[in-house]
Amino acid sequence: MANILNISGTKIKDTGIQKLAEYVEANLTDEFTLVLGCKPAVYDVDAILIGGGSIYAIECKDWKGTIKGGSYGWWQKDGQVIENPLQQARNNAVALGKWLREKLKDINGSVWVKGLIVFTHEDVEYEIDIDDKSISNIYIISIDSLKEHISSENASISDKTENILVNYFMNLIKPLKIIFYKKIKLLRFITLITLTSAIISGYFFITGDRNSISAIILALSGITLVVITGLWNDIWRFNKTYSDIQSDPLEGYNMFSDYTKDIYNVFGTYDKKTIIKDYL
Repeated sequence: MANILNISGTKIKDTGIQKLAEYVEANLTDEFTLVLGCKPAVYDVDAILIGGGSIYAIECKDWKGTIKGGSYGWWQKDGQVIENPLQQARNNAVALGKWLREKLKDINGSVWVKGLIVFTHEDVEYEIDIDDKSISNIYIISIDSLKEHISSENASISDKTENILVNYFMNLIKPLKIIFYKKIKLLRFITLITLTSAIISGYFFITGDRNSISAIILALSGITLVVITGLWNDIWRFNKTYSDIQSDPLEGYNMFSDYTKDIYNVFGTYDKKTIIKDYL
């Protein structure tokens, strides 16, 4: 049984990706790992399959009906114009290879990523005329042909490289777990201090001791509370969507707004430049 590694920490909602994960888990051996939730550079890779001496950037299409097209121009589905995914699949493969080479300096040689477009719907027929010179190393297959296609491919990476790649993806989430929990703990402390300051200064202000110090403290506490309220609102939205923070730290952190991340970074005491830029 193959390994399914969802590094986003969220439930996969895309039907095509769900079908791919179910097929891979049921039909491939444990030497294969399917990575979900990876978005290198500006391209969105649906899934990454590692094993059998190869690494694949997979584009899933859960299209139903008759698909016709070629290397260039638009495709058609039951006579209606649809996108041509070939260029996107090629860009995904190139971007993934470049991203991995930048991240994993200890890999000797290049990481050759193969592109796959996989039709996952059980009721699909396709007639695609591909010019081999236009889109190199991109294959179009149905999901039922995936195992056979992989078996026919020549190995392009070593077992050692495979292990390095799998371990890299498995460890992606760990630094973010540290950040996430440390920030929540610190935010609770700051909230408590701010509320205490606001209550004390507000008491003196209301009872008549309206000196400048209490007014300044009250004003600063009010501003801080507004910011903290925004932070807790982000966390509340995250909790509402994902009940178990521990299983979804990466996606939860990504859901926070930019200003939240910036404020959290100011509070931090670790190498945020390396961790944040590398993993977000």
